[in-house]
Amino acid sequence: MAGPGKPNFGLEKTWRASGTGTQTFNAPGNFTLPYGRHQITVAGRGGTGSAAVPGNDYFNPYYPGNPYYNPPVPFYNPYVPGNTNYNPYVPGNPIYNPFVPGNPIYNPYVPGNPYYNPYVPGNAIYNPYVPGNAFFNPVIPGNPIYNPYVPGNPYFNPVVPGNPYYNPGTYVPPYYDAGDQAFYPGYFIPGNYAGMNPSTGGNYAGTNPGSGGNYAGMNPSSGGNYAGTNPGSGGNYAGTNPGSGGNYAGTNPGSGGNPAGTNPGSGGNYAGVNPGSGGNPSGTNPGSGGNYAGQNPGNYAGMNSPTGGNYAGTNPTTPAVPGVPASALGVNLPGSTPGGNPAPLTPATLISYYNNPDNATYPVSVPSGGYVTITSS
Repeated sequence: MAGPGKPNFGLEKTWRASGTGTQTFNAPGNFTLPYGRHQITVAGRGGTGSAAVPGNDYFNPYYPGNPYYNPPVPFYNPYVPGNTNYNPYVPGNPIYNPFVPGNPIYNPYVPGNPYYNPYVPGNAIYNPYVPGNAFFNPVIPGNPIYNPYVPGNPYFNPVVPGNPYYNPGTYVPPYYDAGDQAFYPGYFIPGNYAGMNPSTGGNYAGTNPGSGGNYAGMNPSSGGNYAGTNPGSGGNYAGTNPGSGGNYAGTNPGSGGNPAGTNPGSGGNYAGVNPGSGGNPSGTNPGSGGNYAGQNPGNYAGMNSPTGGNYAGTNPTTPAVPGVPASALGVNLPGSTPGGNPAPLTPATLISYYNNPDNATYPVSVPSGGYVTITSS
C-alpha cells in the first residue's frame, strides 16, 4: 500500500532503463525527471558565507601645488627719434655802393712861348677818356654743408622687479586620533601668494649726447667771373692844341663800388621733425616652463600649497554573512555559518515521488561555494 514517503509507481509503469546516473550542479540549473519508475536521492552542501571585513581609513585625494610665475615684462626696440629737417637755405646776395669813376687829372697848362724853331705840328687832342666799367656775372655763394646730425639715444636706469610676498603660513600641531588609534605628526601649511612688491628703477636717466651736425665746410661759389668791358667814350679827334703841355697825367681813384652789405638770406629755418622710428614692441621672447605670456617669460616665483591627502573618514566594518542554502526537488541543503568556512555536507536524501512526480522539470538552486548532486536509479 502506497503512503507518504513511499513511491507509488502503479502497475502500468516499469523501471526506467535510461536517464539514470549521477548529475552534479555547481551553479543554478534545471533537472528533468523522465517518465517511468525511479528512485532519486539529493546530496551536497549549501553556499559558503563570508567573514567580517573591518572598515579601512580613507583619505581625500592629494593635489600637489602648481608652480606660479612672476608677470612677464615686455621689451621694446630702442627708440630712434626722427631727425630735424629744414627749409633749403638761400643765402642773401651782396649789395654794392654805386660806382663813381675817378676824374682824370692833367698837368697844368703852360702855354708855349713863341719861338721859331722849326715848325712842329701840334699833337692831336682827345676828349678825356672814360673807361667803361667791368661787369660780372652775379656771385652765387656756395651753401654751407654740415655733417649729418646723430642725436644721442636716451638711457634708463635698470628695472629692479619687486619680490613676491606671501600670507603667513599655518602650523598644524601633532595630534592623536582616538578613532584611528594613531598619532599624526604636526605639519606646516605655507601661506599662499599675496602679491608683488612694486618694481623699482627703469625711469628715465638721461640722454647720450648727439653727434654730428657741426659745420663741415662750404660748397664752392659759382659766377663772379669776368664777362667783358663796356665800350669807352670820348677820345675822338678834337683839333690841335697849340704849344706844349696839357698832356694827360693820370686819373684820380674812383669811389664807391665796394660791398655795402648783404641782403638777409631766406630759408634755413626749422621746418619740423621727421617722425621717429622704433620704440614699438618687436616680439616676445619664448617663455620657459610653459608660462608663455606674450612677452618675456616671467621667472619662477614659488609653488602654491598642495591640497588634499588628509584623513577623510573610515569605511564601516562589513559584518560576517552566513552561506545561502542550496535546494533541489524539495530538499534543502543548509549554507555555512558566518565566517567564510564551507557549509557542512548534507548526505544523500531520498526524494518523495508524491512531491516530485516524473515526466517534469524542476529547478536546482546552487549558491556560491555550494553544489548539488542528484542520483537517479
